[in-house]
Amino acid sequence: MKKLATLRQTLFESYVDGIVTQADYLFGKSRYEDEARQLEGRLRDLQAEKDALPEASPKQNKWFSAFAKFRDEKEPTREMLLALVEKIYVNEDKQVHIVLNYQDEMKKLFQEEV
Repeated sequence: MKKLATLRQTLFESYVDGIVTQADYLFGKSRYEDEARQLEGRLRDLQAEKDALPEASPKQNKWFSAFAKFRDEKEPTREMLLALVEKIYVNEDKQVHIVLNYQDEMKKLFQEEV
């Protein structure tokens, strides 16, 4: 963008100094403005893609942050379960199914490592 601004300024100075005609100036100015619009659009697209990416760092990941608090624990505690577990189901045949908090964030973190 700075380069385009410099080119536009140089083109204008050339026009003022009589080096380029008005038609050439207007044509060049139009091309630089079109290019600037395209670059701005591309920049917006890239920003949208960046915003759609998963969190950049494990430390920004909610699951990782919650899990890290308990990394030195040897056995589950009430506080740990409240922080990490959403629900616990026990089937009739005594199978246990645990639904964790922040499952989406956990998946994002593991996908980043792949």
